[in-house]
Amino acid sequence: MRPIDARRLTVAQRREVLKRFGEKCVYCHDTADQVDHIIPWSFKHDDSEENLVAACWLCNGYASNKMFKTFSLKREYILRWRDQWLKKHPITLWLREDLIEMAYNLRHKIENSCLIFETSNEMNTAEEKLLKLGYRIGGKIKSKTKTCCLRKS
Repeated sequence: MRPIDARRLTVAQRREVLKRFGEKCVYCHDTADQVDHIIPWSFKHDDSEENLVAACWLCNGYASNKMFKTFSLKREYILRWRDQWLKKHPITLWLREDLIEMAYNLRHKIENSCLIFETSNEMNTAEEKLLKLGYRIGGKIKSKTKTCCLRKS
């Protein structure tokens, strides 16, 4: 048996899992960049295809090594905690043209932790919708980029 920190999926295995789920998180449907074990690896050292799903970094973090009776209970738990996290932390709105100028590694990290828009009109529409849902908009970072604090008023 491998030690608990020896769990390693190959790059090919990770790519295959992400591809199988259309690179969408099975919990929140955002872009997936990680692989989650349905039954945590710490409980059952199982890297089989049936036990692996695509997940975004935030949902995978909340999934951690918790056990649930059903997948739907796990999803409900993750989404509840994800929503609470989003209400406490700022979300950045970016225009794609601002991201293109950045180095790949930085751009990849930003793309997986913010909302990206093609036009200022799209970004303004999203801002209006967030306000209508009861969220407060934080402040402006620069003319094309805004930070939103997703907290209920």
